[in-house]
Amino acid sequence: MIEENEVKSRTVWSKFLHHERGEGIFAETWFAGVFCVREVSGYAVWYRRWLKNESSEIGVSNGDYLLRFYAAGARDEAIEFAVLTATNRVDNHIEAIKALDATAAESCRIEGHSNSPF
Repeated sequence: MIEENEVKSRTVWSKFLHHERGEGIFAETWFAGVFCVREVSGYAVWYRRWLKNESSEIGVSNGDYLLRFYAAGARDEAIEFAVLTATNRVDNHIEAIKALDATAAESCRIEGHSNSPF
């Protein structure tokens, strides 16, 4: 299992489109974000969706989605794609998440990751 701190240390760019913590000391944390992470053989751009409404209007459920993978020498291109994917959306975070859900619907959902945020 990958430790949370290891993933954080390999994250080269990230943006949370939505982040909220429920009420109480044991409350869930809900978030949606785009992350560019250095992997062993290159850079991966991930969409992590962990929201109260577990599925979207188009059927995308909570989870980790690999949006795109880049070779080790394409760090700048990977970050550029992550930035444009996360910021080239409308100002309203609900509409931004709907747009990312649509992108994720065409991507690869990765099973087996922990539920903790990056």
